[in-house]
Amino acid sequence: MTKMSAPRTTTTGALYGRLAVLGSALFVYLTAELFPIGALGDLAVGLRVAPATAGLLLTAYAIAAGAATLPAVWASRRLDRRSALTVSLVLLSFSQLVFGLAPNFTVAALARGVAAAAHGLVWSQIPVVAARYAPEGERGRATAVVFAGSSVGLIAGAPIATGLAHEMGWRAASIVLAGVAGAIAVLLRVALPETPPPPREVRTRGTLRAGTVLVVCLVTIALVVGHYVSYTYLALLVAPAGLSGSLLVAVLAGYGIAGLLGVSLVGHMLDAHPRRTALTVAMTLTCAVTALGIAHVGWIVFVLVMLWGTAAAALPVILQHAVLRTAPDAPEIPSGAYVVSYQLGITGGSALGAALLSRTPAASLPLWSGIALAAGTILISTAPAVFGSRHSSRTDPAPARPTC
Repeated sequence: MTKMSAPRTTTTGALYGRLAVLGSALFVYLTAELFPIGALGDLAVGLRVAPATAGLLLTAYAIAAGAATLPAVWASRRLDRRSALTVSLVLLSFSQLVFGLAPNFTVAALARGVAAAAHGLVWSQIPVVAARYAPEGERGRATAVVFAGSSVGLIAGAPIATGLAHEMGWRAASIVLAGVAGAIAVLLRVALPETPPPPREVRTRGTLRAGTVLVVCLVTIALVVGHYVSYTYLALLVAPAGLSGSLLVAVLAGYGIAGLLGVSLVGHMLDAHPRRTALTVAMTLTCAVTALGIAHVGWIVFVLVMLWGTAAAALPVILQHAVLRTAPDAPEIPSGAYVVSYQLGITGGSALGAALLSRTPAASLPLWSGIALAAGTILISTAPAVFGSRHSSRTDPAPARPTC
């Protein structure tokens, strides 16, 4: 007999300990990804480039991450999941260390590329691993728990990294991030059990449902494009209602806190009512964002942004849960395809928003967002095989089974 194809936890404490470690990996990865935003001016000075050029550190990262995701997932398909994730965090640590020591922009961009190469593997496989550890009927909640790490990254990780960059300098702050990533790599190695991939015949059988994977990818692109058309320019959208300066800080903080609430609510509902939960999230996102195009009163705009934040943070959870349904035995490749779709949505939404903003007032962006968001919502409503009821088909990845 070989080892179990998916390790099982014996206690609730052990399960949530593992989920916390996986969530911390998402936390540090997101914090590192967004690091250049808060330190953009200092980066431009330190690397002797224009701020617009320094901003390419974000654009190039997104493109590299999208391009590398499926090759990375495919190349690591036979590796123990614990080892693959540990190596990914080691690469992030190395990337941040070199970035902090980079003598010029080229070296800094290449250092970011090292982390981007493993980005898709981390974001596609951590939810898969979390679902394998959780017992049947709790895998949606497990997915929500690990995605709470990324929400905390938005609320606390990115602001803390920005504060460190201003107080210590961006190079020292980057090296601190390298140390945190290295520590989490050690935690992954120590806290997680061996997690071998499924047998080859199971992996092959699990990747055959290309039609349902395509549906999830199309829904992802539509919803993420709709979200980012307006989210990229959130400050411009709320300013006419008087929510600028210190009030903008409160809006952004509230958006992040609302996101944590959204992840928590979805985690409690998703396993029992996946389709209803997915439709609720998509409809809330569509209505909240679209209404911003016609809302002008400060408190109404604030409430709409809070609803937006609640639904936006829950969005990756419902999409990841759906992609797990497409290949319950071996969701690695479908999950990678989902991550690529998400990156395409970010890039496309930001680019479309910029193009629209050059021709129309900012107040029109939410209305254009609403078109894409409505399209994604309609796709969810017409795809019960993917976003179906709790009892339709197999809603969870297969439980562990010994293989000979």
